[in-house]
Amino acid sequence: MLSRVYEQTGVRLELRDLFLHPELHALALLLEQREQTGYQPIPVISQQEYYPLSHAQHRLWVLDQFKEVAVAYNIHLCYRLKGSIDIPLLEAAFRYVIGRHESLRTKFINQHGVPFQQITDTTFVLAYSDLSAVTNKEQLVLKAAEEAVATPFNLEEGPLVRACIWQLEAGAYVFVLVLHHIIADEWSMGILMEELLAVYNAYREGNQPALNNLTIQYKDYSAWQQVMLREGTAVAARKYWTQLLQEPLPLLSMPTDRQREPIMTYSGERIDFVIPTITFKALQQLLKEENSSLFMGLLSLVYVLLYRYSGQKDMIVGTPVAGRDHPALKDQVGFYVNLLALRMQLDTTVSFTGLLNKVKTLLLDAYTHQEYPFDILLKELSLKRDLSHSPLFDVMMVLHDGRKSVGLKDISAEEIKLETGFSKFDLTFLFTETDGELGLTLEYNTALFDRERIQGLGNHFIQLTAAFAIDPDCIVREVEILSDEEKHQLLETFNGPVAAASEETLVSRFEAQARRTPQQIAYLDENTELDYRTLSKRSTQLARYLVTVCEVRSQEPVALIMNRSEWLIAGMLGVLKAGAAYLPVDASLPIERIRYMLADAGVKVALSAIPFSSEDVTVLPANVYWEEVGQDWDITIPEADDLAYVIYTSGSSGRPKGVMVAHASIVQLCDWHTRAFQVNTSSRATLFAGVSFDASGWEIWPYLLNGATLYRVPEAARTDMELLGSFLTTHNISHSFLPTAVCRTLLNSGVALNGDLTLLTGGEALGYIPSPVCKLYNNYGPTESTVVTTSFHVTEGTKGAVPIGKPIAGRTVYILDENMRLQPVGVNGRLYIAGEGLALGYLGLPALTAARFVANPFHKGVMYDSGDTGRWLADGNIEFTGRSDEQVKIRGNRVEPAETAHLLMEHERIQQAVVCAFGNTDDVLLAAYYVGDDVSPPLLRSWLQDHLPEYMIPAYFIRVPAIPLTVNGKTDRDALPAPIPVNTDFTAPRNETEGKLAVIWQDILGVARVGIDDNFFLLGGHSLKAIQVLSRIHKEFSIKLDLSSLFQHPILSDFHDEIAVLIWAKSTQTDVTTITNPTKIDEIVL
Repeated sequence: MLSRVYEQTGVRLELRDLFLHPELHALALLLEQREQTGYQPIPVISQQEYYPLSHAQHRLWVLDQFKEVAVAYNIHLCYRLKGSIDIPLLEAAFRYVIGRHESLRTKFINQHGVPFQQITDTTFVLAYSDLSAVTNKEQLVLKAAEEAVATPFNLEEGPLVRACIWQLEAGAYVFVLVLHHIIADEWSMGILMEELLAVYNAYREGNQPALNNLTIQYKDYSAWQQVMLREGTAVAARKYWTQLLQEPLPLLSMPTDRQREPIMTYSGERIDFVIPTITFKALQQLLKEENSSLFMGLLSLVYVLLYRYSGQKDMIVGTPVAGRDHPALKDQVGFYVNLLALRMQLDTTVSFTGLLNKVKTLLLDAYTHQEYPFDILLKELSLKRDLSHSPLFDVMMVLHDGRKSVGLKDISAEEIKLETGFSKFDLTFLFTETDGELGLTLEYNTALFDRERIQGLGNHFIQLTAAFAIDPDCIVREVEILSDEEKHQLLETFNGPVAAASEETLVSRFEAQARRTPQQIAYLDENTELDYRTLSKRSTQLARYLVTVCEVRSQEPVALIMNRSEWLIAGMLGVLKAGAAYLPVDASLPIERIRYMLADAGVKVALSAIPFSSEDVTVLPANVYWEEVGQDWDITIPEADDLAYVIYTSGSSGRPKGVMVAHASIVQLCDWHTRAFQVNTSSRATLFAGVSFDASGWEIWPYLLNGATLYRVPEAARTDMELLGSFLTTHNISHSFLPTAVCRTLLNSGVALNGDLTLLTGGEALGYIPSPVCKLYNNYGPTESTVVTTSFHVTEGTKGAVPIGKPIAGRTVYILDENMRLQPVGVNGRLYIAGEGLALGYLGLPALTAARFVANPFHKGVMYDSGDTGRWLADGNIEFTGRSDEQVKIRGNRVEPAETAHLLMEHERIQQAVVCAFGNTDDVLLAAYYVGDDVSPPLLRSWLQDHLPEYMIPAYFIRVPAIPLTVNGKTDRDALPAPIPVNTDFTAPRNETEGKLAVIWQDILGVARVGIDDNFFLLGGHSLKAIQVLSRIHKEFSIKLDLSSLFQHPILSDFHDEIAVLIWAKSTQTDVTTITNPTKIDEIVL
């Protein structure tokens, strides 16, 4: 309409004028007030052999150079026709129309890498096939039609039009028309069909076609477009779009079912939905009241749905516009369509009507500047091209009018929807309004999404539309998109029955077991064998000493500064029998960190296996109680709700925080563990984890409460996979917990394991395990949920990312969005944990406890905000997806990078510091960025080693002139330099062995190249990485190295020399099989 007003009056109106002046008299008054610029026709250019491409054509020509893309830009129509059709006349009609439109006779010539249009003569042939004698004609014709659509065009050879008609029987046909998008668009398809039918009908009646003369052709438009881009309106449009799309640009992160490929694929499918009539009518009424178009309303709904699925408020959705504002273009066939990148920064605190008005403003502004070519905009923005994504947006929205009926006399037509197998974008919302009904087709990339996910997405759109249509004042963030059935599944079905709180304690359970099996071995290592009677006696002796001599009181924390030993086991029991709570402290931790933990917990008494002193703490030797006889003393049986232990985890304030766990919680964990993994008196379990790791308690209590035997893993076997495997098989171990990195290395080492072994792991993302040789279980749980929250049995059929499993008995998991609303299956959210297994809170930190243990909106009690993110899978398992804050897991240890940064800033020469995590979930490392003079990375590394465990020491120290900030004054982490090792004096490997070693280092450290002068640890290596290197070397060279050899020779050339000795010795059959360095490596902490 606006283009006709311009043609007849010479006055240009904008779409916003129609919305601001919807009444006819108001619009007429506006026309009188506007200045007449005069109608300017598009000039006709002179005839040439070659013509330049339009900007939109050039983009499609470039895309066509990728084989995967070409067919995705075939557009088509397909109809089932009934009636008598004159095939030769139909072909003649095609030739007439093709002869009329130069774009339909255009091919694209590559002149030394520069494409040009070349207009050719008409060479069209209508492909006709008679299938009336074929038996399975229906299946054949649909397959043939789909093949016609899926056959690529050759842009350089042409023609770029293909039409086929199959006769099924007398008066029954299937017709398909296919064009390449570079010569036509959806509008063009309508024009083409109208003209084709008009010409055919004229021919059938013996008349000549009477179509309007075309004053211009597409080549004229292309030239005119170049001129218009230099006009003032184009300058204003450029300013609008570059401001709307200024950096940083959002990249919509929709949940997918598969990892995105490095180069985008275009395989796709479609699913059709129908919006219920009552919902559509209510939506139409709402939009009428708000003076908004259907497109505005649907786009508003799409934004909300994408927000609920992605959690992002800043997003871009693409949409096509006809690009035919000039009146001369309304009857043209060609590629005129332009794309608009509609960026919305969602305010989720407003009502739907508030959002609708904001979307209306966005669209009216965008329409005002719609003629600025999308392809020019991309160049203006200077975007870094990512071939895994479409430029600027991955989601498209289109609103179509319903197809007009085919106007052939005496012939009826029914449209056929063909499955093309292609999708131009990750996701496209295709809306069609036909006869008062609204249909939605979701076209999706099958390389990213499963059909079930898109089916759910469509259902949620319908639910969302109904909710807002009924209550347009509903706040955006509060709208419900889940059905009652889905909510029941998430709250009840997936979580299973709620377990009752345990009334027993660790002490009562252990004592009962010790009476049943007094002679059963409870603990065993290379030098010690401890039965249940002796363990009970010694722990009782310690309890008496703590109460009578040290005056330890109920629930008072008592520190156990120890390594894995019988002293630790007896110490834990003795403290609990005294009615106190134990605080496990790994003896290998830095002294300053030990002192802080003891002071923070208010510890007055500590048992230590290392020399340690403190003014405020009575420090006793670990074995002080062995000599105390004291037989006649009644132990204290604590209450189930009493504090059992305190364990420290990393804290964002710069200091670790103590988590308090009650007897009932750990006993409940033991009960589940006993049932899940069939623990009994015949069970043999390992003691592997570090003392300060919360899994150490999980290694101990389920077995001691069931009369099983604990086997301490020798220190050497903790870093040597062959020794570890041998230990597990020699002692016929039935149950073993191993940190994820060790478990993964062991399973990938090829070491033989007992098939009956139950191997438990957790602490980090496990990654794909091709074929577990034992019963493998992947477990997840924060310390605040008493070690384990979910568990998953990994089998040979487990593909892709290994889930963390289903909630165990006594745990309920909610996956919520930022507004505490349940997330649908498959959609990422924050993990909240409820149930009887939760910790009591943080020691001495009531405010933090209240912030993290929040009211449960679904059941009575509280739930713990884990800070982890994940999503439900369709089978009720959970997939872990990461952290919602900066907290990370490094080799099974929970780390707050801010804690390391806080300590760095305590150094006298450091003014500012930021510590960031990088790498994937399987291999997280820290990088420290600091502002400071006269301080070197080795000095900082050494200083931090006095205060922090090895896993909290950054792999990189990067000095910067200033810490970059965002406009909000926060650290701009994206502006920090990438922590990539810089090999300034790179020297390539000089021989085959050095080359193989370099490749091993590259693979395990994830670096691009390794030279002979590179340092393993400066490239990001650590003890677990070193273990993986040694395992690979054993496979590659059939030689065995002690871990200390890599610590002593971290430079690749030096390390090579050590290996060369073994290779030479092996070749001469000298009996040298291992290089052993006796130096103790105290900093190795697993």
